[in-house]
Formats: sequence, C-alpha cells, structure tokens
Amino acid sequence: MPGATYRFGRFTLDIPRGLLLGPDGAVALRPKSFALLQLLARNPDRLLSHDEIASTVWPETTATDESIVQCVRDIRRVLGADANTLIRTLPRRGYVLVSAVPPEATADRPMLEVQPVAPVPDTAAGRALAESLTEEVMTDLIRRRAVLIAAGPDGQTRYRLYGSIRTEGDRVLIHIRLIDRDITAHIWSTRFDRHRDELAALQPSLAREIARAAEQAIAAAERRHALHGAVEAFGPWRLYQRGLWHSWRCTPADNAEARRLFQRAIEADPAFAAGHAALAMTYLYDGFIYDFAPGSDSLARAMAMANTAVRLDPEDATVRATQGMLTFVTGDIRAAWDQTSLAMAQAEDLAWARSVGGLVKLYAGYPSEGRSLLLQAQRIAPHDVHEGITVSQTVISYYYDREYKQAVMAAQAGIARYPAYPLTHRWLAAALAQLGQKQEARDALRQAQAVSRQSFLGYVRKRPSWFRLENHEHMLDGLRKAGWRAP
Repeated sequence: MPGATYRFGRFTLDIPRGLLLGPDGAVALRPKSFALLQLLARNPDRLLSHDEIASTVWPETTATDESIVQCVRDIRRVLGADANTLIRTLPRRGYVLVSAVPPEATADRPMLEVQPVAPVPDTAAGRALAESLTEEVMTDLIRRRAVLIAAGPDGQTRYRLYGSIRTEGDRVLIHIRLIDRDITAHIWSTRFDRHRDELAALQPSLAREIARAAEQAIAAAERRHALHGAVEAFGPWRLYQRGLWHSWRCTPADNAEARRLFQRAIEADPAFAAGHAALAMTYLYDGFIYDFAPGSDSLARAMAMANTAVRLDPEDATVRATQGMLTFVTGDIRAAWDQTSLAMAQAEDLAWARSVGGLVKLYAGYPSEGRSLLLQAQRIAPHDVHEGITVSQTVISYYYDREYKQAVMAAQAGIARYPAYPLTHRWLAAALAQLGQKQEARDALRQAQAVSRQSFLGYVRKRPSWFRLENHEHMLDGLRKAGWRAP
C-alpha cells in the first residue's frame, strides 16, 4: 500500500503489519500510542494540535490532555536517544514528528541537517542562547515543510545549516551558513549584530529570517540541480523542480515544457500536491496569459487540479494560494480572498500567497492595498517562480492609481526580465500614452500585439470577469490614446 510505511531516524513504521521496527527489531507500543504515532507519521513535519489528536485517536470518547501526554511518553520511551530530535513538543500547541516520510521519497527530496549553533565562548549562558536560537530556527523550518529536516546528524543530507553565536561584552554576533554538499560549497550566509538585552525579544524574528532565507537558497539550488542529468532518471521531486525552472522563464515554450514535467511528476507520485498545483498554473498561463481562450476547458481543468492539490495537502500554503488564484479567475473575488487569506495565515512570508492576495485586492478595487502585498512578495522572494505575474500586477496597480510614471518604470523593468510575458507590454503602452509619450506608446502597442496578438485582443475585446467596468474602460482609454482601434 503506497504511503503505508514510513521511516524516521533509525525507525520504520509498518502500518499494514502494525509494527514499529527499530535498529534491534520490532518495538512494542500500546494500541493508542501506536495510533498516535501513525497519525504523526501520516502528517510529516506538521503541527498536530491536542484537539486534532484527540478527535482522531479517541473518536468514540473524550480524551484528556494527560492521555495524550502519556502516549507521547510511550513513543519517546521506545524511540530512546532519538526521541528528542524526532518528536518535537510545542508547549500548549501540540506535537510534530520530524521527517516521517515514505522511504521511496527520501532519495528524491532534499534533506537538511540543522546543526546546533555553537556558542563562543562556550559558557552556560552562551549555550542557553545557542540552544534557544537553534530550536527557534528548527521549529520555523519544520512549519515551512518545503525541505525535509534530518532527525539528528546525517552524512547523507544534501544541505547543512550551521553557525555560531559569539558574545562580546553587551553585543551578540550571530553567523549562519548553508552548505550544499552536492557541490561542496557554501551557498548562503548571514550575520546579525544585536544588543544582548534585545536578543530575547528579537530571536523569533531572527529565526524566521534565517529559516526563510535558507528555504529560498535551497529552492534556488534545487532548481539548478534539476537542470543537470537525464530527465528519464528523475523522480517526482526533481521533475517538479525542473518544471519550476521552466515556469520561471515565462515563455510559451517553457510553459509547455513545464506542463510535460509536472505531468510526469504526478504520474510518478499521484499524491504529490504541489505537482498538481503547478500543473494547474500551466493551464492558467495558456488560457489567460500567453493566449486568451476563456471559453476553452483550460480553466476548468486548472481549477480541478488546484482543488485536487488542496484535498491532497490542505496544509500546503502554496497549493492553497494556487487555488485562490484559480478561483479569482472565475470571477469569485470573495472566495478567492478567503482562500488566499488562509494561505497567508498558513505561511506568513510565502511570496506566492502575498502575490495572489495583492492581485485579489487590486481587482476588488483597492489598488494601493494590493500593491503593498505585491511589493512585499517581491521583497520576500525577488526570484520567485511566479515573479512575472507579480511584476505585471504591480504595474497595473500603479496604472489604476494613475501613477503612470511608476507604471512605466515598473513595466520596463518587468519586460527587461520577461520579454515574452505579454500582459506587461499592454499596460506599458497604455501608461506611456497617458503621459503623452505618443511615439513610445505606439511602439509599445505594436510590441504588445507582436508578443501575443491573441492575448492582446482577448483582454480588449471583452471585459474579463475579474475586471471592474471602470478599470477596463481606463485601460481601453490608454490604449486608444496609444493608437489602438477596434478591428
């Protein structure tokens, strides 16, 4: 049965046979403790609250907190020396089992070893600071779920995060580095200099910044790794990463190749939620960006894939944001905002969630609020795979606010990065015309139609469902001033 056997550290949970196998063979667990371990294993790196545990493990009765605590004690006892790295307790919130994944997935997905931050000098106070920071960083990385966290030292991990915390008088200096073992090189580092009295209050935000930057560095490294080797030999994760690289390039040909790769990824692993969401976006790009064919089945197919992704993994903020994006295109702005708000709550600094949130706010009639979210997305992840969408919508937000000079500058920067992305060209032409730069506007108008005439005509002939009437007329006004005439 796929996904019925899980490995974490030196242990394997064989659910069909009802066995927990350790280094020395089968390990005995009481039925409720085994059921709790099974629940944790099926929700890798996800915080499970007391209420969720109680309703799942004790469905027919009311479980006390002490019952749950006793089961956790049983599990910790049999895991022995591995317990502290495998089972993480978040006081008053719940429990997380670290890196409980089907064995077949471990070879394909990246794994990160987080080494304890080293105190310098090695004093009791320094160790306390170092242990606290390590715990905060580890907890934040686990919540992100983008990379598997190794349970303890592991020489086979692809990435290693390590650092030091040095106390010098009333100053605390923190150095953090990330190693990519595949190329035997450092790929990211950062440094913080804080007053000792500030550190306790700032530590959670420092940990979030470290975890976010490490996650982004690993994501970029994974896409680079996926450019090498024979695709035929790739597993679902590497196929997905190669597809993301093509999506990021923002051309019709790359979108077609990304679709082929994402399709192969979900064929190899039908439960791969992120693969379904990414595949959905390729249909959106085809039907509403590179081309414009709202009457085709592209939107229905994309919406179905996004919904499947959410069913497979409702805790993945990326797939939830993609569902919000597809719902927005159907014209249901309120539902799109609800879905995107949930994604932003699940992952506070996920660029894609903020990008979709900004887009929804923009078309709901709040361009300044939308722009704030879009600019946040660009600051969080300057090279996000969906950057083309984010940049183009930022241009539109300036145009709607009649800040035409800013719209032109943002559009020119976006076109320099993504010349084959058609939406930005149209708004550049309109903004230039509103500024009275007639020749430049005519040139931009010709280019907008040359990049994709079908996309251009699709947006000007009929108002899309998500456009407000006044905003569509505002766009047409700029294009007419640029020289466009309806055929």
